[in-house]
Amino acid sequence: MTTTLDNKALESIHWAIATFLQHCDLQYMPVTLNEELYAECRQDAINHGLPMDGNYSIRLFLAVGIVIISNAYTHLSDRSTRMWICLYTAVVSTMDDIVDNISKPHDKTK
Repeated sequence: MTTTLDNKALESIHWAIATFLQHCDLQYMPVTLNEELYAECRQDAINHGLPMDGNYSIRLFLAVGIVIISNAYTHLSDRSTRMWICLYTAVVSTMDDIVDNISKPHDKTK
């Protein structure tokens, strides 16, 4: 079950991240999702038979894979290697979320 954070919580998170980055002498740089790369990775996932719908769908985590390959693996010239890293990241992120949801069942009475 996903919940929406209120503005106070979001401000607190923003402040914590900004403070951490400032202590590291770094500046926050907004991340823009490359829609073309996302579409390519999505099609690659479908071609490899990865679930895009249902309980085990990796769709929600494809963006995580895209951000990783766009920021940490641009030095790799082989596009297929970057696609595999994207898909691997999406699958592992999905698995982490599924295991977390199994180990912490939500109270459905609320």
